[in-house]
Amino acid sequence: MKRLTFLLVTPFLIGAAGVTQAQEGATWKRYTVEGEEFSVNLPALPAMTTTRAMRKRDHEYQVQRQLETSVDGLLFTIESYENPKPKQSLDEFISERTDDIKCDADGERAVTIDGYS
Repeated sequence: MKRLTFLLVTPFLIGAAGVTQAQEGATWKRYTVEGEEFSVNLPALPAMTTTRAMRKRDHEYQVQRQLETSVDGLLFTIESYENPKPKQSLDEFISERTDDIKCDADGERAVTIDGYS
């Protein structure tokens, strides 16, 4: 069973100092979910939520998992999506999740914080 997995760190960019402090104070351990094809290193034991939801385009059901943990004000979120038949390509998966997102190209600009773009 193939899965699409995304790692989201919220807030997205606090600055190098905040990330460094969280990493220094935590002992990172490897966590796996039974039946999944991935493992992840996290600073604390994550909570897991499992749901069964319908895909928008073909109305097939898929298992979705969300793992979350936080340390020193940083929230780590891992989302895992089952890819049932008929299989979606990565482009189809991303397109399905971004259909509702509207961007104003005129309002776009590059942002740099502590040297990170």
